[in-house]
Amino acid sequence: MWLFIAEGSTEAVPINASDPNIMISDDGMNSVLMINPFEEAYAGTYRCNTTNIAGTDAGDVNVVYKPPEEKEWLVSTWSKCFPNCHHGVRNRTVVCVTVSNHMVMDGCTPPPPPSEEQCTERGPCTEWVPGNWSVCTKTCGIGYQVRRVTCRATYDNTIELNDSECLTARPPVFRYCNIHDCPCIEPAYCSYYVGTEMCWRTEVQRDCWCTCGPAP
Repeated sequence: MWLFIAEGSTEAVPINASDPNIMISDDGMNSVLMINPFEEAYAGTYRCNTTNIAGTDAGDVNVVYKPPEEKEWLVSTWSKCFPNCHHGVRNRTVVCVTVSNHMVMDGCTPPPPPSEEQCTERGPCTEWVPGNWSVCTKTCGIGYQVRRVTCRATYDNTIELNDSECLTARPPVFRYCNIHDCPCIEPAYCSYYVGTEMCWRTEVQRDCWCTCGPAP
């Protein structure tokens, strides 16, 4: 049997089993008392009296009511304004914390203050949109590539504008590629001319330019 002794009293009275906030679970071996929600009126001493072949025993549990932690919204300062085409946006951190030690909690009221808002600073409404580079004009010996770079609206990049409406420097539309010497390919007989006067002949140098070099 469970008894209750209110704070400031010495009288032990039976637990009110009809109280909807109180539930007692007893399997004959163990008896468990649960109170939910626990309010200030339930603070006091709870005594469990047990009787078995060994005799009668009682155990007391003193339960103290602790009021819920007071909570509040902790708000950081606003960030700088991040501009876009039509308006800027700035944000801040908003968290629910306990007043006493700023421990993060749930359940703050009223609803949280805004964590994001528009600001007056505006950004550009245009941007450069580069296309893909073309295939290099050469596989060796310095080739070049080109691409198309267009000025478009940031809010809809399918809208193409005049280049003068983009205020920043345009990305490059030309670049060199495959900047390395080409492999030497010439007829096999050219090796016979090495160290001979034949290498000075223009017609030989035309075919054997790797072995004999260009004509002087």
